[in-house]
Amino acid sequence: MKMLTIGVFIFLGFFLISAIPDEENIITDQQLLNATKHLENFSKVNDEPQFILGAVAAACAPSGRMADGIHDNKYINVYINEKGFVEMTGKKIPKFSIGTMILKEKMGLIQDSVLKHGTTELFTIMIKRENGYNPDCGDWEFASVDVKTSKIERGKIKSCQHCHTSCAETDFVFRTNYLGKQYTNALK
Repeated sequence: MKMLTIGVFIFLGFFLISAIPDEENIITDQQLLNATKHLENFSKVNDEPQFILGAVAAACAPSGRMADGIHDNKYINVYINEKGFVEMTGKKIPKFSIGTMILKEKMGLIQDSVLKHGTTELFTIMIKRENGYNPDCGDWEFASVDVKTSKIERGKIKSCQHCHTSCAETDFVFRTNYLGKQYTNALK
């Protein structure tokens, strides 16, 4: 009986410890801000800034944001950290590991003789979290960082999940409209 009791305690202890989030995979607000300021630490996965329609741009805005031009057309760049690079660029059906971080840089438009991208306005970010964090959306945490104010919104953001649940097959990550040709041709 004593051995059974010890075995149950060991099992329960292991179970409880495995349910605790891995502290080194939790990204702080300061680390999010730093990531947006140090894109050289990430790999850009699109060949050139990609045009997106205003309706899509507005869907990827922080909740309650009423800034000028929020419904305007935008350009985006997409970056990923080393943990997720191979899955993003080399797998047709990726399975991203905990700690993967994907940053989408949204830029305004400049109307010249030709439309081109302007300055960065916003970053939207996906962070792959521990198993069970957000099971309805692949355990991704969503975040947005307003470049002007450094305001951060993060968590299980419903507007993000609303769109990303449509691409569960690719671990809830869109890639079809921006992934560079050198990568789309290599997806296995």
